[in-house]
Amino acid sequence: MEQFTVYENPSKQTRNSIPYLLDVQNDLFSDIGTRLVIPMTQASNISTLPDQKMCPQIKIAGNNYLLLTHQLASYPASRLKKPVLSLDHLRYDILKSIDLLINGF
Repeated sequence: MEQFTVYENPSKQTRNSIPYLLDVQNDLFSDIGTRLVIPMTQASNISTLPDQKMCPQIKIAGNNYLLLTHQLASYPASRLKKPVLSLDHLRYDILKSIDLLINGF
């Protein structure tokens, strides 16, 4: 599993509202059985768009999605089976959103 890979959400209960999960965990810790993920939702699901620095918008297959950085969570690595794409080219924006959540800047 590689850091900054977007996966399809395997959960039938949450897949409609959270279709994707972004793996943000460093690959050095790939043997612990869980991955740190940021849920992603379609921007159209949110009536008032949150701060762009906290919740960057990402385009996938022509649709705008928001990274819900404030909902960062641990997720079983074994359930992340369907990679969609890599967001490695956006790593600095993603890391800035995590820094904002943790450090306030």
